[in-house]
Amino acid sequence: MNFIKLTLKAAFVIIISACNQNKYTPKLDLAAAPEQREFANFTQQKINDNLYVLKANNYNTNVGVFIGNKGILLIDPMFGFNTESHKQLVEAVKTLSNLPITHVLNTHSHADHSGANAFFAELGATIISQNNAIYTKTFTDQTFKDTYSISMDDETITLYHLPAHTFDDVLIHFAKNNAVFMGDTFMTNSFPHFYYGGGSKGHLNFMEKTLKLSNAQTTIVPAHGSLTTTKAALQDYKAHSIDWSRRILELHQKGQTPKEMANDTQLLTLSDYFNNGKVSSDRLTQTLEKTLSVERISSITLSEPIILNLTGIYKASNGNVFEVDFIENNIYFKSKGNFMYQLLPLSENEFIIKGQVPEKQVLFTTDMPKQLIYNDGKSRMEARKIN
Repeated sequence: MNFIKLTLKAAFVIIISACNQNKYTPKLDLAAAPEQREFANFTQQKINDNLYVLKANNYNTNVGVFIGNKGILLIDPMFGFNTESHKQLVEAVKTLSNLPITHVLNTHSHADHSGANAFFAELGATIISQNNAIYTKTFTDQTFKDTYSISMDDETITLYHLPAHTFDDVLIHFAKNNAVFMGDTFMTNSFPHFYYGGGSKGHLNFMEKTLKLSNAQTTIVPAHGSLTTTKAALQDYKAHSIDWSRRILELHQKGQTPKEMANDTQLLTLSDYFNNGKVSSDRLTQTLEKTLSVERISSITLSEPIILNLTGIYKASNGNVFEVDFIENNIYFKSKGNFMYQLLPLSENEFIIKGQVPEKQVLFTTDMPKQLIYNDGKSRMEARKIN
């Protein structure tokens, strides 16, 4: 019998880092930043003659703009909270080119990156996302599983799927322009965000893939914070991220709570590094709680036949449909247009949802036909297995 062991214990990715464990320096200006231009409501930074980054002065998402001979490709074109803001982005793009916007790529499905997808689809753009985006509320036209390439003129744009921040994360690489867009896996003004997708291991894998695609001249575009940065800056961020995960594990193993960890000198110094200064104790504590919710797990072993007996399609009386799937030794709980979660077993029938604070639970009944009970912390929903 095949057994799938889900090792449910505090299990951060621990990698030996060359960083001094007790001394952290502020982020260095590792390369002279390209020239920026200020307009009425946005800042523009040129990477090359046909590749730019835009950011609204009142919205923190970096937007990529690639100008081809026949059309424009946008990355994460979210410029604000409403249609008027989206129109302002169109006007900002027109300062670079009057060509039509033909493609939109998302680094992931969170609304601050994909919220304008439907708006640009109405203008004629094709929206391209990773397959798992169908389990979110984002609008998309076309999806892919692992990799996807677009050729526009003499540029090849390759999308790589590596779950880290979410289950539909995408790294976007411009070969000729020697540039990479990383989404929320890399931000120069916030903590590492690996709460929902691939955990600390996925976060590290995403950074390592970016570094392999990069050289000293590569322009790396984070999701938030600086408009552009460098390979050296990403290497520095990676080292600090490893130290962050290591220290949280050390304190957790000593029995400290997130609130107690928030007073740790080393974590406070790392917090200052990630956020470019102080953050509130409440925000730090909340971040520690979320981080531990992904990595801190107890241990249980389930046989593959038991897991497969739970997989299938479930339907609630209100019409909601849920999928329970077993992919690459992980159990997923999904609902199209709503969510995708990883399930962690506490017993053969009781599961918690990874990365959720407060905890959400899924319980499977033992009677036939099998049913599940989903408790999201606010309400309880029952669904019967139909396939």
